[in-house]
Amino acid sequence: MEYGSSLDEKSRLIIPASLRRKLGQRVIIQRNGKCLSVHNQEQWEKLVTKILEDLPPERKNQVKRDFYSKSFEGRVDSRGRILLPSFLKNGLFSGRKVIVVDERDHLQIWDRERYLARSH
Repeated sequence: MEYGSSLDEKSRLIIPASLRRKLGQRVIIQRNGKCLSVHNQEQWEKLVTKILEDLPPERKNQVKRDFYSKSFEGRVDSRGRILLPSFLKNGLFSGRKVIVVDERDHLQIWDRERYLARSH
């Protein structure tokens, strides 16, 4: 499912009510190519474990550094908002309008224009 939304002046995004329960209170926001991915804590831990399990030991530390440097641990506030930190969103969003895509085990947050351009 796709949801149109917008960021407020402090770069906070209201998570659609139907998706909040899936995320819980703690979320991990990660830069993922041309969008941001939002994972709940459990899914994040599964993802990290899966990525690291097949790597040779000498590569694990570098991959962990790269992986964690592009992520941020946040919280869903009492109004259902999450903060999108500038170091993750810089260069991805041309304005405040975004599309939230439910990917079942995580969410993707796209700049609206970029998303519409890739969808056609």
